[in-house]
Amino acid sequence: EQVVARQKIVSTRLEDRDVVALVCEGDTGQAVVFQVRQGKLVAEESLSLRGTADRSGEEVLAAFVKQYYSRASFIPPEILLNRSLGEEEEVIAAWLTAARGGKVRLLVPRRGSKRELVAMAEKNASLLLAQEAAKEARDAQVLAELAQALDLPSPPKRIEAFDISHVQGQEAVASMAVFEDGRPKKDAYRRF
Repeated sequence: EQVVARQKIVSTRLEDRDVVALVCEGDTGQAVVFQVRQGKLVAEESLSLRGTADRSGEEVLAAFVKQYYSRASFIPPEILLNRSLGEEEEVIAAWLTAARGGKVRLLVPRRGSKRELVAMAEKNASLLLAQEAAKEARDAQVLAELAQALDLPSPPKRIEAFDISHVQGQEAVASMAVFEDGRPKKDAYRRF
């Protein structure tokens, strides 16, 4: 009942489509994908992007669409975008059509309910991008305060913290937690 209650009906027709919106600011970007299945908004994914400064919005969105749908388990017959994919649009549409085994249309709606869906995805992407920027600013401030408290010449880029435990002097175990730029880097955690 909770899952059904969270689904939002966005179309009275039983259509499958994805809504993809990308917002870039400086060297970072945020992509949001709404998955609409049988007229209901059933899922939302958001992904942060880096290295977007030297590329156009069309270029970044085209690269994102290629990467996202190369791993997707389902490709809908219609994908709504917040901007054109530029020169690669026809090639990407043909590739998606072949991967799906049926026609895939890439649309940039200008008005109506489809445009409202794209606008909602774009707004979510903008809000997530602003939250990410605020979090990075907070992290930078905390690292600067840490550098000042420890009398370091500059904020630390990497912090490794160790914890050594034992049972009555036997069975010693050490764990290492790693932080880079103030954020946990869990793939670098180790246990010795």
